[in-house]
Amino acid sequence: MTAEIGEHGLTRKQLISDLCHELTQPLTSLHCCLELCLNNMPHSSKFRADLQAALQQAEKIAELTAQLRELLGPDDAETQRASGFSREPSPPLA
Repeated sequence: MTAEIGEHGLTRKQLISDLCHELTQPLTSLHCCLELCLNNMPHSSKFRADLQAALQQAEKIAELTAQLRELLGPDDAETQRASGFSREPSPPLA
C-alpha cells in the first residue's frame, strides 16, 4: 500500500477516502441482504442468531469506516456525504 502511495502520488487523505468508499459499497449490500434475510426469516429459524451476529459485525465495520472518514476532517465533507452507508442503527427486528 505504501508503494501505491509513492507511485501514484496519492496523499494519505486520498487513500483513506478511497478505502472508505471501497469498503462502503459492498458493506451496504451485505447489510441490506442480511436485513432482508432476517425480516423474511421465521423467528424459530436456527440460522436467525447467526444472521443477527453477522449483521452486528457488519454494523461494527460500518462504524469503523465512519471513524476513518472522521479522520479526514471537515475538508472532505463531500466524500463523507457521498458514502451512502448510514451509521444510524436499524430499527429493531420484530
